[in-house]
This record gives sequence, C-alpha cells and structure tokens, in this order.
Amino acid sequence: VRLTDGQIFDAVYRRLEGEKALFRLLAVQAGQFAFVPGEGSPRRIQTPTNALLMEAMRQIDELHQLRKEVAPASEVFLANEPPSLPSRDVPDGPERLERETLTVLQVPRGLDELCDEVAASDLEVVATLAKLVHAGRVHAMPLASLTAPFAPEGQLSILRALVSRLTPRGFLPPPRVVIA
Repeated sequence: VRLTDGQIFDAVYRRLEGEKALFRLLAVQAGQFAFVPGEGSPRRIQTPTNALLMEAMRQIDELHQLRKEVAPASEVFLANEPPSLPSRDVPDGPERLERETLTVLQVPRGLDELCDEVAASDLEVVATLAKLVHAGRVHAMPLASLTAPFAPEGQLSILRALVSRLTPRGFLPPPRVVIA
C-alpha cells in the first residue's frame, strides 16, 4: 500500500493493482508488514482514504456472505455455453462482466482463481457468478471430480514407504515427492 500525505494512492497485492488489490489485502486475516519510505508509482486510487476503507469493509462483509452461498464446499465452476460475443465487443456494464466471466469459465476454475482473472471487484465477480449459476449458464462441480488418483488407495502406503527409504542416513526429514 502506497501512501502520500496520509492518503492511499496505490496498492499492489499479488498480481492485482489499485482498489481491487487494496480490498483483497484488507481481507487478509494475518501477515507481516514493513514500512519503506520513498517515492512510488503513479496514482491508481483516486478515492479518499476514509471512503475507500468504508467501501472495503462493506465489500469484504458482503463478499464473505456471498462466497458461502455460491461455493460452500470449494466447488469449481464451468460455463455451460460459450459467450456469444467477445467481451470487448460489449459496452461496459453487467453484460460485459457476464461475458468476461463466461469466457474465463470455459476452463473449470475455483472462486479465487476466477476473481483473480476477471478485472472487476471480487464482489461484482462473485455476484455475477451467482447470477449465472442461478440462470443455469454456469454449473458448479466438486473439486474432487477434476482430480485423478495418483495410485490406487491400497498402494499409497507402499509408495509412501518406498519414498521414505530414499533418505540417506543422517539426513532428515525424508524427501517429498511432488507431482505437478
């Protein structure tokens, strides 16, 4: 978060910038910070800080409730239809956000990933998703339906034992096998 004269003028969080980054950052429950004085980047946030903080708290509260309704069990979402027009051909507004959401959901995505990919505020994205799910244009599915087992369940303990034997004497902990 970048400040000048006590006012927030920019924020960056992961791949996000501006107000969306600030709102996401303010929703984080725990973390660390460091203060570094110096000149910063161009001004991306024009809203006065007090109004910005009030809006952030409102959106965080509403988003928390809406997320519970839309994805109570960490579902992934997939569009049932391709968007009829590219988002850039539709004027700004709810229709454009719907088309952008449908475009992103041509591949199954979780709620967090969807919010990262669509430029609108997280609250607008989740509200649009809820509307699309209710209209039957997007469907939710359990995350487990998208994963394939690495090995049959009975063989996982054998695999675990084999990996633990890979540790040379005197070295701890045993290695981990990660498949991505």
